[in-house]
Amino acid sequence: MKKVIIFSLVIGLLGFGVLAFAADDHPSDKPLKLPFDMGYRPFHYYNDDGEPAGFGIEVSREIADRLGRPGLKIVDVNWSGIFSGLFAKKYEAITFTLNVTRDRAQRMDYTEPFMSCPQGAAVRKEDADEITKPEDLEGKTLGVNSGSVADGWATDNKDKYGFKVKRTDKVADAVMGLRTGSIDAILADAPTAGSFVKESPNLVRSFNAMTETDWGVLNQAGFGMAVRQDDEEFRRKLERVIEGMKIDGTLQEIMSGYSEFFGEPGPSDYVNVVFTGYGTPGLPAYEPDEYHTPYIPE
Repeated sequence: MKKVIIFSLVIGLLGFGVLAFAADDHPSDKPLKLPFDMGYRPFHYYNDDGEPAGFGIEVSREIADRLGRPGLKIVDVNWSGIFSGLFAKKYEAITFTLNVTRDRAQRMDYTEPFMSCPQGAAVRKEDADEITKPEDLEGKTLGVNSGSVADGWATDNKDKYGFKVKRTDKVADAVMGLRTGSIDAILADAPTAGSFVKESPNLVRSFNAMTETDWGVLNQAGFGMAVRQDDEEFRRKLERVIEGMKIDGTLQEIMSGYSEFFGEPGPSDYVNVVFTGYGTPGLPAYEPDEYHTPYIPE
C-alpha cells in the first residue's frame, strides 16, 4: 500500500488499536447501513452494470470493513430528506457527500473532516464567456440540489447577485435543465460539477464558491461524517477508523483512482491532516483533550 507523509496540524497518540463494538443501533453482525443520494458522480452512483460505484462508496466499504461489519448496505435517498432519515434511525450515519457546516453541527455531531472540497459551477459552453463569476448570474437561474450547501449558498446570495434559484431532488435533474436551457448554471461539489462536464460536451466548468468557511479549520470547505447527537461512542469509532485510513495511506490511495476529478491533494487537504481529539475543531461537540489511538488493522 502506498505510504504518504501526513501533514499533522496537531496529532494525538498514533499507532495500532482495537475497536470494541456495542450492539444497540450498530449491530456488528449486519452490514453498515448508510444513506447515499445515488447519481452524484464521482462520489456515489450506479455504473453501467447497475452496480453502486464511486469514491464515496469505496471509502464507505473500507470503513465498514475496518469496523468489522459484513459489508455495506446502501440506502438511496434524496438529499433533501437525508437528515430526517438519520434522526429517525433509518441508517447509522451520513458519510458522503456531507459538507461540514456550523448550522448542521447544531443538530448532529461530526467526525473530523476527511476531504477538502469547494462548490463549483457549470454552465453551457456557449455561456462560458458570459458567466465566469457569481456577479454574472444576475437575471439568470441557478440550479441546486435541494437541501445541499449549494442550496444554502444560493439562498443566501440570490438577492445579492440577483439570480433565481431552481431546486431539484437530484443534481442530474438540474444538469438536464442546464442542457435544455431552463437553467443557466448549476452549483454542486466541484468534483461533481466536473464529472457532469466530462460527460457533456456542451457544458464547461465555471467559478468556485464557498471555498472558505467560518468553522476555523484551515478555512477550507470539506466533508466529514456525522451521527446523531446521542451516538458519541459510534462517532469515536468512526473517527479512529478515518484517522487510521489517513495515516496508512488508504484514503489517499482510493482518492488516486479518481484523480481526474480531484487532482492531487495538497499537504493541507483534510485527507492529509489528522487532528487531536474527536470531532471538528471550532464546532460544537469537538473534544480536543480526548487523546486516542487511530485504528489501523494489523
